[in-house]
Amino acid sequence: MHQHKAFHLTRSLIVFLGARLGLGLGLGLGLGLGLGLGLGLGAALPLQAQSYPSKPVRIIVGVPPGGFTDSVARFITPKLVETLGQQFTVENRTGASGIIAVEAAMKSTNDGYTLLMSTNAEMAVNPHVLAKIPYDPLRDFVPIVPVAFGALVVAANSAAGINTLEELISNARAKPGALSYASAGNGTVNHLAGEWLNSAAKISIVHVPYKGGGPAASDVVGGQIPLGVLAAAAALPHMKSGRVKGLAVTSARRLSFAPNLPTVAESGIPGYEVTLWAGFFAQPGVPREVVSRINAEVNRALKLADVRERLSGIAAEVLGGTPEDLSALVKTDFERYGRI
Repeated sequence: MHQHKAFHLTRSLIVFLGARLGLGLGLGLGLGLGLGLGLGLGAALPLQAQSYPSKPVRIIVGVPPGGFTDSVARFITPKLVETLGQQFTVENRTGASGIIAVEAAMKSTNDGYTLLMSTNAEMAVNPHVLAKIPYDPLRDFVPIVPVAFGALVVAANSAAGINTLEELISNARAKPGALSYASAGNGTVNHLAGEWLNSAAKISIVHVPYKGGGPAASDVVGGQIPLGVLAAAAALPHMKSGRVKGLAVTSARRLSFAPNLPTVAESGIPGYEVTLWAGFFAQPGVPREVVSRINAEVNRALKLADVRERLSGIAAEVLGGTPEDLSALVKTDFERYGRI
């Protein structure tokens, strides 16, 4: 009796579904449709990931062309175009210590077609050095994948007559406030590195913020400002040309591209270490499958020899990893720079 009722209920449901879909199906086809619908619902999410992207994707960065973050983004995007079959366009939204770029990403639809490539400057430093910011890095963004990291270089225009960090500190102590240094902007990691140097060495070098690492490096090269705390990506070409003198690197260890360049710690500031990392982020609510797809494709690109070579050319090293790895980076640096 119960089996008979169950059969009639099942047949009624199938007929109802068939009628709603306008298929005019018989019982046999109805059973097939019922099974098909069940399987289709189970496969819906993977299909969403497989169909992404179906239109161009923009990647917002908060620095002008030529800076560390911009360069990293432009090395990765051609590989995403090759494998995913859609355009990935880097969009430079500069100003306000990266906040303009972050806000532009926040206001975009959370469908995975607007991504943010950001750094520890926006995600870990801004909350501690700016009085008020319109975002919470630990709440308002979903980490996708860590991409690369690089050190900074304390650099001087070749005509400034400063050849070592010790000479810089000596000159600054002799004439407090007479020297100035360029950074990529207020609240950037470059700025923090410069002020840490000021504090630790008990000197006073005036900070001059620029709208990105590229413009800052250009003015150091041109002699408009004698010093800069620059991403190695921006400093390296000018160090090779002889127009800029590298004084020290901010990483804990010397860099492979400039093994004779000492660290700040070696030059009399023990415990000093500042690096810059970049990673992909999206808005909360972005489909998890999209996060997984971007993560997988970026990790694949980072294993390619030509991508590694280009990153090495700007003194950057490959990171890669999971969304959880990037989340850990944000949290660790958020706490670390808060203490500093």
